[in-house]
Amino acid sequence: MLSILLSYLILLPAAALCYLPMRDLLKSRRTVSFVFIFALLSVLIILATILTYRLGLKENDLLIPLLVLCFLCFHFSLNAPLVKTLTVYAAVVALLSILTIYAACYDASVSPSSGLGTFTLSLPLAQLAVTILATSFLAFPFARYGKFLIEQPFSSWVWVAIILFSLTIFVT
Repeated sequence: MLSILLSYLILLPAAALCYLPMRDLLKSRRTVSFVFIFALLSVLIILATILTYRLGLKENDLLIPLLVLCFLCFHFSLNAPLVKTLTVYAAVVALLSILTIYAACYDASVSPSSGLGTFTLSLPLAQLAVTILATSFLAFPFARYGKFLIEQPFSSWVWVAIILFSLTIFVT
């Protein structure tokens, strides 16, 4: 169960990366928003962990519904157009999916006898560590330059192209 919980905990640094460039577009005050978002994510993580454990599911079985639910919460907590919130969200999900692949490679190198599709506790630990490390490195650029990009009046086609690119990375 610890492995399942650790694999869902990456939603917290992911939320930080999503909200950093959008922090000035929150519908309510920052403190209230962050407390609410943290509480909501905590409940979602606990519920997803319990459901995954009790129903004998794999973490990826609940991943897509959980990502959709998190996106809806993200979008409705901001005063931003759908295309911009979806762009930021898709870019963060794509980035974290790349980091998850590296964590899976690390897990495979640590325990090569585990087999295909079978992971040890080192995968969610590596995944969480890499995500926290990436979040700490990317926090300043996302906050400063991501905010600048969000404020630019690009055509909606530019945002759609970024979404499609991010989704391509996530799907592959």
